Parts: sequence; structure tokens; C-alpha cells
Amino acid sequence: MLSFHGKLVIAAAPELIDWSRSVLAKHCSAQWCFEAGTLISIDRKLQEFGYEIDQAHLFFTPRFSVPEPVHTVRFLHSAEIAELEDDERIDEAFLFEDYIEDVLGTAIYDDAETLLAVAGATANSERMWEMGFNSFAEGKGYAVSVLSALTQEILNQGKVPYSGTAISHLASQNVSLRAGLVPTFCELTTKKTGL
Repeated sequence: MLSFHGKLVIAAAPELIDWSRSVLAKHCSAQWCFEAGTLISIDRKLQEFGYEIDQAHLFFTPRFSVPEPVHTVRFLHSAEIAELEDDERIDEAFLFEDYIEDVLGTAIYDDAETLLAVAGATANSERMWEMGFNSFAEGKGYAVSVLSALTQEILNQGKVPYSGTAISHLASQNVSLRAGLVPTFCELTTKKTGL
């Protein structure tokens, strides 16, 4: 399910099409589709077919001008990104997977070359690159700087940058807002039960 600019988009297996049309499309608006009662109803119906809700995320894209980083940011390319794969703290900025390419990164290091924050982009499609970030020093604005620098560079390359987070992850949402991104769409995904 996708909620975007007042529209609700539902992709469903054939056996769920009728229920999606008669229940979700008629009784659920794009603005209220992620309310707890609606999610519970969806999850119950999915369980009849061996599925369950996986994630409900809020996604951000740039809408206004992207602020300049207030810290010195270093751009990372393929070889430098690969060197970070063994850093177990990095769980959002890069995927380090064979099925998708980590295409670009930004990082802030201190004078001793200690990594303070990192942001990365994956080429999720021809036009849109998804961003993630990790910060290892809270309250300094490092995450905002790496994310805003990465956002601007992706725009410079003619791609649409976007960043997603859990609906309840307010710290991540605040970083996105301060980096010049605004809430744009919500997405609900499912998975087979027991995974």
C-alpha cells in the first residue's frame, strides 16, 4: 500500500483484490490508512493467506532548497564504501549487498580519521536513489550535514533522492527535515509469516 498526495495505491495478490476494493478502497482514505485499527484489520486479513505486515515507513524527498552542510563532508565512492563494510555500526547508510549497488556516500571524520557520521545512497531504480545514514556522535548535527550533502549531490546527478524511516522514528525524521527533506509518501509492505 502506498499513500501519496491524497491517493491510496494498493497492489495485492489476486485473492485479495476483491477485499481490497470492497473494504480498503471504500473505507480507508490515504490520509488515515496507517491508523492502528486499519493496520490490525489488514494484518488479520493477510494472515488468512500466510502473510503479515512487515513495515510501515514514511519517506522523505527534497522539496525546497537543500541547506549547505555546516561540517566538512567527504564524498565516498565505490572503493571507499567497500572499505566500510566491516564497520558493524553502519546498518543504515549502506546495504553491502550483491543485488543492489551502493553508489555514493558522504562522511565526516575527525582529525584522527575517526568516522563521526556517514550517509549512503543505493540505486534502487533508474531515477530514484534511496538514502540512509548513521551518526556516531549525537547532538552535533553531523547526520544533517552528511544527508544534506548527499541529497544535493544526487540532485546534481539528475536523480531523485529519498529517505525512509519508521513512522515512530522521530529522531530520523528530524534529521531528514533539517536536511531539507519533507514527508512525501508512506508505504506498507508485507512478508510471509514466520520470516
